Amino acid sequence: MLKKLIFIALFFISIISGNTFSQTEIPAFDFLRVDPGAKASSLAGAFDTYTDDPNVMFYNPASLSTITKSKVSAGFGKYMLDMNFGTLAYAQKYKDLGWFGIGIKYFDYGKFDRADENGLSTGETFGASDLMFSVGYGNFIYEQINYGITLKYIYSGIAEYKSSAIAVDFGMQYHMPASQLSIS
Repeated sequence: MLKKLIFIALFFISIISGNTFSQTEIPAFDFLRVDPGAKASSLAGAFDTYTDDPNVMFYNPASLSTITKSKVSAGFGKYMLDMNFGTLAYAQKYKDLGWFGIGIKYFDYGKFDRADENGLSTGETFGASDLMFSVGYGNFIYEQINYGITLKYIYSGIAEYKSSAIAVDFGMQYHMPASQLSIS
C-alpha cells in the first residue's frame, strides 16, 4: 500500500512541477548541463532511461534501481582553455532497503588576472570553480516501475563571490522488457 501511495504522489509531483521552479532567463549553475561521461555525452544527454550505470543518478534517480552490482564511474577532462572537469559516481544496492548512490561533479575554471574598471591589471589573480555533491535513492514499486529521489548541494564561486543551493530531483521509470522500451 505504501509503495502505491509513493508512486501516485511522485507521479502527480512530476506532472505538475515541470518548470515551476526553473530559471529560464540566465541559468544559474550552468555547469550542471555538462554531461558527466562519454556515454551520456554521446547520447546528447538523453540518459534518463539508461540503465545499469552509476551516472544515471545525475539524470533520473529512478534508474538507480537498475544497477545490477556495486559500480563506480570516474572521469576527468580538459574543457576549453584552462578549464578542468571531473565527475565521480558510485551506486550499489543495500540489503532490501533499495539502491543508493553518491555523485560529485566539479569544474575548475583556472586563474584570472584581476583588472580595474579601466582594464588595467592590478597584479592580483583570482579563481573560479563549481561543485555539485549529490546523494540518491532508488527503488521499485513493481518490477517494471521504478522511482527515485536525489538531493543535491550545489556551490559556485568566482573571486570573493560565492553562491550555493540545494536541489531535489524526483524521477520515475517504466520498463517494458518485451518491447525493449523504457519511459521516464
